[in-house]
Amino acid sequence: MPFYSYDVPHTCGPDPKICCQFDFKRLPGGRINCPWKVPPKSVVEANVAERAQLLLDQYRKKSKLYRSKVLLVPLGDDFRYDKALEWDQQYTNYQKLFDYMNSQPELHVQFGTLTDYFNALYKAYGVPQGSRPGDFPVLSGDFFAYADREDHYWTGYYTSRPFYKSLDRVIESHLRGAEILYSLAVANARHAGMEGRYPVTDYALLVDARRSVGLFQHHDAITGTAKENVVIDYGTKYLVLFNPIEQERLCAVTVLVNTVRVRVLTEDGQTLPVQLSAQWSSATQMSAEVQMQFMIYGTRPSKDKSGAYLFLPDGKPKVFSWLYLTC
Repeated sequence: MPFYSYDVPHTCGPDPKICCQFDFKRLPGGRINCPWKVPPKSVVEANVAERAQLLLDQYRKKSKLYRSKVLLVPLGDDFRYDKALEWDQQYTNYQKLFDYMNSQPELHVQFGTLTDYFNALYKAYGVPQGSRPGDFPVLSGDFFAYADREDHYWTGYYTSRPFYKSLDRVIESHLRGAEILYSLAVANARHAGMEGRYPVTDYALLVDARRSVGLFQHHDAITGTAKENVVIDYGTKYLVLFNPIEQERLCAVTVLVNTVRVRVLTEDGQTLPVQLSAQWSSATQMSAEVQMQFMIYGTRPSKDKSGAYLFLPDGKPKVFSWLYLTC
């Protein structure tokens, strides 16, 4: 996007004070308004010409930044179109604007998807779908770390909530192992002529697991930028243990937990005995086994501070030492 963001005030053209007037969810009386203090107006016959010309002027200014006369103007934002009212507000008002604009010569404006936009672009250049027009450049290289303004680099999400990032890798590994075991078991059952006796309905469990892991790849999940209650919901998972080798074996399995309310169940739901042991973290109780050293950054005292998204340190890092003690 050529301007600040992908929300409605920053997509119709260079002036957010004008573009915000065409985000009809912000009509007076709603829950959100325009920070530029000029609210949207419902489009009616008496003002449609003035409103359309104001919006067209932004479209034309934005179009000067592009090689093509085909222009994409996103009309949304995060957490939008969750109520039928907004669909009606946006569609009804924009359709009146479009009807007026399309009555002008050599102009066509319509609602559309990304596919519609690219198809129009290919048609305008007379190239097959998916082809690159000859005078369009190719951009390559590393586009990270991304910054949306000034020095606001979005590098905080590489380290936010490291436990969940680690857990995701472990779960992906276990899921892949389960998929391989299932495939081998089904193939062996078919080879032995016992396909009908193998519980193929278990495949639905793998599908559910894949969907859960897939959902966690969301940009507000594995990044660690979700709100606290959402993170807790993502973290509500069962731990499944299986023997990956072909022989029976007896071994102790250690799992770190943060509650004494723990149950271990067999495959058929029977309870197994479990032992809970404290893991000490006080120097007065146990001697140190491992000593690790980290560098720690402070955060700026100004309004914009480091967080889940941004890394805005207050200067060079300082040494931070801590003791990790275990029984």
